[in-house]
Amino acid sequence: MRSPFASPVNKAPVPLASRRKVAEFFGMVGGTDQVRVMEKYGQSGILFPIVSRLSTATSKADWTLYQTAASGIKEDRVPVKKHAMIDLWNKPNPFMHRRRFMEMVQQHVDLVGEGDILSSNVTAGKNTIPYELWPVRPDRIKPVPSAFEFLAGYIYTSPDREKIPLDTNECTRLIMPDPLDPYRGCGPVQTIMRDLDSAAYSSEWNARFFENSAEPGGVIEVEEQLDDRAYERLRDQWDASHRGVSKAHRVAILEAGAKWNGTTISQKDMQFVELSQLSDEKVRQAFGYPKPMLGGVDDINRANAEAGEYVFAKWLIEDRLDRWRDWLNFDILPMYGATGEGLEWDYESPVPDNSEQANQELTAKSTALAALTPLGYDTAQLLEFFGWPEISFERVEPAPARVSVVPPDAPPEKAEKEKPADG
Repeated sequence: MRSPFASPVNKAPVPLASRRKVAEFFGMVGGTDQVRVMEKYGQSGILFPIVSRLSTATSKADWTLYQTAASGIKEDRVPVKKHAMIDLWNKPNPFMHRRRFMEMVQQHVDLVGEGDILSSNVTAGKNTIPYELWPVRPDRIKPVPSAFEFLAGYIYTSPDREKIPLDTNECTRLIMPDPLDPYRGCGPVQTIMRDLDSAAYSSEWNARFFENSAEPGGVIEVEEQLDDRAYERLRDQWDASHRGVSKAHRVAILEAGAKWNGTTISQKDMQFVELSQLSDEKVRQAFGYPKPMLGGVDDINRANAEAGEYVFAKWLIEDRLDRWRDWLNFDILPMYGATGEGLEWDYESPVPDNSEQANQELTAKSTALAALTPLGYDTAQLLEFFGWPEISFERVEPAPARVSVVPPDAPPEKAEKEKPADG
């Protein structure tokens, strides 16, 4: 009978990876597929601004290390002024400040669904403390699954194809979970690769159109078979007279009964403008990116522009900052051992104030305060309930009306003189 105090064989209730075919995981999403996705960043005129603005806005947030409040209320937390983690977060490595470091990792997260971070660690007592953090391309990192502990570590492949094993505390990750693979991430770009490819193909077709005389391709038909010398002469003459944008629309003269037969559809038939707009819209939808934030003005007004800024900050940037906050608090701070206990990182919210909502709230509270005070409710308690500071004020009494009194035995002319003007 197994002792109830014995160490468990498996830390998970069931094996989460194959005990025999762990190597199969090395053929899953990653490598070449991720490289192809990342290459799209520099090839797509709609993907670049979306990912660039998301990574830039995410990296601009201000961060503070706090002493966790016993009450659990955020406002009761006390900022920590000095800590080794603050120095590391402000300057992750000698060549990068925090903003550049975050931008690089966030680009990977938004493109392929995962951002991998390598840490250079130093042993201090029982703790392994990081002193440098480095972003690394996700395609160079391969997780090593474990049937017993879920994850055994990672393998990093260098540009020279050298395989370097990494412990779980030497590589930490920000991931958009892949529902089919618990070891890898899945980003928005993977869902729209066909659309991005279609846009690239249409752009390439347009370029070839102008390179090849800016006219649709076709076939020169001759009545008799040409020998090699005659074929090359006809081809060279055609290219010399008609190949290239500067020679477009020249009149072609064909000799010896040769005929021109066009074979391709026109640019109008290809509907490139509609195809490009459809591709851009699908990319925007994949990221949930608000249209006003792309700088379009054709159907944008002040109201939906402000709404776009709110959606961008609330549903896109805050979500990404939450992922960074979890990484800081649950992956990095615990590495500091006792010196990291009772501490937590948090960011300043980038969500802009909703002025219209704030005005409506102010009006509603003011109306309620004005209605409840005459009924006998305590003003100080009402102010505290509404979240307002106690406001001191001095009641100003109205000045008494000035009335002239005329003695009853006054002469008529004096009484008339003393009579008020409105009498």
